[in-house]
Amino acid sequence: MASEVAEFLKKNFLESVKSEKEFPIITKLLNDIKNEFMENEEYWSPPPHNSLVWFYQLDNALAEFQVFSKQETYNKPSPKRTTFSGLEQIVKKIHKCLDSEKEFKAIGIHGMCGIGKTTLVKKIVHDEPVQAKYMKPIIWVHLSDLRPEEMDIRIVKEILLCLNDDPDLFTEELEDDALVQRLRDRLKGKRYLIVLDGVWHCNEWFSNLHVDEKIERTNKCSFSMALPKDSGGAVIVTSRVKELAKKLVGEKCLFFVKPWSDENIKQVVKKCLERKGLSGEIINDKERLINEAVNHCHGVPSVAETLSSWIAEQI
Repeated sequence: MASEVAEFLKKNFLESVKSEKEFPIITKLLNDIKNEFMENEEYWSPPPHNSLVWFYQLDNALAEFQVFSKQETYNKPSPKRTTFSGLEQIVKKIHKCLDSEKEFKAIGIHGMCGIGKTTLVKKIVHDEPVQAKYMKPIIWVHLSDLRPEEMDIRIVKEILLCLNDDPDLFTEELEDDALVQRLRDRLKGKRYLIVLDGVWHCNEWFSNLHVDEKIERTNKCSFSMALPKDSGGAVIVTSRVKELAKKLVGEKCLFFVKPWSDENIKQVVKKCLERKGLSGEIINDKERLINEAVNHCHGVPSVAETLSSWIAEQI
């Protein structure tokens, strides 16, 4: 079993480093590891079970690099996924929330893992009306890897870096208040859009983003104070936890992405199998196979896609 997991992690790594352009800083190191896997395939397939811990570390390091590298992931279209009226209705409602010219918008999207929250937000920010309305760049910050004690001023630093602020600034010992004010000055008078993706934690400093600045406690520094509330700016938060999303954005614009119906999941499975070139003639008893796959997906489209890909590989 351990070797099977290691084999999966190895394939995941090789898939991640297909495009060398994505990893300009550590390309040589990744290439050395990739070549080791490819040149000694007999030894590495399946990998020895005692290498499992190293594979976990390798994949975690790669994931961390992907998160913190300055790639504009919001400009990259998500993989094609069948969408249905439930998601389209949420998209329309969020567009309506974003319509206001002057009012600050705090929008929360919550739902279980793999249900399509990030895909949904990418669709929204990639729409032409949104691109035209909000300042560039639209700021996208991944927060899923931050621990509770890390929900602090480094979020402000990350946003400033997305705004191409001077990186040397962060080698200086600046007070939190100064950095919050610096971000506020950069956003003041502009119609900005910030996506805070994959939020797991909040605290006194990072909460109540929707509170009007006129009633904020101005004697205490907080992330909300960095967000001007009078220029039509907006923040979109995604989280698996409803109560956390509510603490951050309030209840006015809080949206729940429900599990998909079996019929809609069935369409995802069919589309994925078709993309893999598997037609009804190739698959024996195709309908039974699809129904069995749907029963294991529990309404989660990402599971449907992963399971369909596995079925296609097996066939």
